[in-house]
Amino acid sequence: TTGASTSTVGFIFAALPSAAFVASFPTACLVKSCGPPLALSVGLLLLAVSTLGFGLSRSVLGWLAWRCVQGAATAPIYTSVNCILAATFRGPGEFEQASAWQATVVYLGYTLGPIFGGSLFQFGGFLAPFALSAICHLLFVLLTDGLGDTLPYDKDEVLLPGDSDSSLASSTSATLWEVCSPRVVLLVGAAFLVQGMYGTLDPSIATHFRACLGDVSSAIVGMLISLMTFIPALLAAPVVLLLPGAQAYLIAVGLCLMALVALIFGGSDPSGPMVTSDLDVGSRVQWVSQLFALVLIGVGTAMAWTPVLPEMLKVSAVRVAELRGEASPALDAVTIPISAVFNAGAAMGEAAGSVLGGRLVEVVGFGNALLLLAVVCSAFAFLLAISELMKSQHPGDFIAVKHRGRSSSTGFPSQYGSLDLPYPPHPEGINITSTCESC
Repeated sequence: TTGASTSTVGFIFAALPSAAFVASFPTACLVKSCGPPLALSVGLLLLAVSTLGFGLSRSVLGWLAWRCVQGAATAPIYTSVNCILAATFRGPGEFEQASAWQATVVYLGYTLGPIFGGSLFQFGGFLAPFALSAICHLLFVLLTDGLGDTLPYDKDEVLLPGDSDSSLASSTSATLWEVCSPRVVLLVGAAFLVQGMYGTLDPSIATHFRACLGDVSSAIVGMLISLMTFIPALLAAPVVLLLPGAQAYLIAVGLCLMALVALIFGGSDPSGPMVTSDLDVGSRVQWVSQLFALVLIGVGTAMAWTPVLPEMLKVSAVRVAELRGEASPALDAVTIPISAVFNAGAAMGEAAGSVLGGRLVEVVGFGNALLLLAVVCSAFAFLLAISELMKSQHPGDFIAVKHRGRSSSTGFPSQYGSLDLPYPPHPEGINITSTCESC
């Protein structure tokens, strides 16, 4: 509405993930000190106000400012939700499934949001979709406050020094240096690349479709773009059942599929070096290649994105236990810092894709930029797979762990599945019934 250029619009969209990246680590302290429920309410309230402010603004500077506030508001929301899910779903495989369903809801929002938002914009003007969104966020604030006593965050359950079995439980939140092992950094890199791919495609994909498919309508372009988020919404839940105990390989395969997507998009674009007579604008080959790429990016996203956070928690929990000489994987100690690291990596990827990827498209063209991205994704997938192959294996006995009155000797019978640990079994098991506050 102000005649902003394409690059300016890109900076406006990149403002939210950039602010989310900056706020991820400070807001982790807020979650730790106030608890996830209160931090969630604060984030939702701030997001409601900033969303309404964005709708009321009519200048580029105002939009940039409110987008930054929106980004800062999302940081405590994401971290709090992850902590509450981790405290709620503690049984074998439960957290993976909970994270997958969360991803399903998020991607459905990405799919349906533009449809409803566009309809509201058409009938109610620029302010309408933002005003309705602000109202919904306020309703969620009331809902969160109303359910505060029922959320799994009971200070009385936390094992403190001096309590029974407290010497066996980790009641101190892990530091960033403790959780950021090379494997965790690699996993964060996967989240960075997934979001970076979408950040790169968002400003240019509509132009690419018209360059490849001809003068198609905006409705057709919108339907094609919606496939990028609708397919991972369908596949996020079932994909966690694949390769149990070897999620890093699943992530690597997903990144390889996304590299193939970038290769197809880059190779089919008229600005790329691989266009032949068979790829004439609007040809059947072009339609098939674009649809095939859209299906692949959905499958690749589900595989490369969904398992990342559970795998990061699993890896860091074992690492912190080893560093501290504890016999129990320090799940509760790593939930907040790992959530912050994960959210920061994803936000940085989205921001970098919007700004750096968009700039790269302007300099070398969409086709060449996507071919370069294909090389990066495939190389990173290879590095992740090699790292998984080379990691040290501990043939030690499994540890019996108690979960809220349930015990198991499957090694690591938490939400992350069984895992060999280099410690002898404890005769009475390890009590890790503490909740998120022990982070």
